[in-house]
Amino acid sequence: MLIDLERRWMWRPDKACASEALNTFFPTGPTGPDNPPSKPAIAAAERAKELCARCPVMLECRRDTLGEPYGVWGGRAEWERRARRRQVAASVATWPVDRRLAWGRLCHQLYAASGRWTRVQERTGLLIWVAQKLAAEHKRSLPRKLPPAPPEGAITRVLDWPENPGTKHAWVWQGGRMKDAHIRGVTPDETYYYASVASGRGHSHAWVRREHVRIYAKYIDPPLKEKLDRAEYDRIRPRRRRRAA
Repeated sequence: MLIDLERRWMWRPDKACASEALNTFFPTGPTGPDNPPSKPAIAAAERAKELCARCPVMLECRRDTLGEPYGVWGGRAEWERRARRRQVAASVATWPVDRRLAWGRLCHQLYAASGRWTRVQERTGLLIWVAQKLAAEHKRSLPRKLPPAPPEGAITRVLDWPENPGTKHAWVWQGGRMKDAHIRGVTPDETYYYASVASGRGHSHAWVRREHVRIYAKYIDPPLKEKLDRAEYDRIRPRRRRRAA
């Protein structure tokens, strides 16, 4: 088990913190990279860590709470967890491939569920850039779905893709022009991407075929969307109220 996301050990009645006040494990006072812990906070944390040392689930707690931003968990204060997160980030490159892909799969699933990399860091203890890198490795390891072959005799256009990345997610060929776009969705079969591009009125959105999309972003995980035909779209689209004459 990489990590117990449900933290089932928290429901054990014999855990050391079960009979202690909550503030015992949350010393007061600002801490952080720019706010080193005060002497009273360090002393309070040491008292809490003494309780943790007698806890039967200390190791499980330590494993599953590396991403907690505040308090004493698993015998570690918040400033100690920050240091540990940096140590883990420095060691990721030496992990075996299977371990990297397993963590990448977990990060990918957590991001798909929450849509926030800060949430992934809180759940796993991996720094955001590490979680993104591992998730990207996992996604690259998956078998790619090939787009459907064009009809026999069809003339296909060879696109001249820009060599350098843009500032968004992907280059898309739309309306006879190459555009820099955000990818807002993808069909379940990955045949079409829902792209958002800048226009004179702000932003416009359009479905673009996969072969007309070149993703350059290191990691994106667009949500699944159903591509509706025009009749279905007109049926569910909210009607705009006409302005009074």
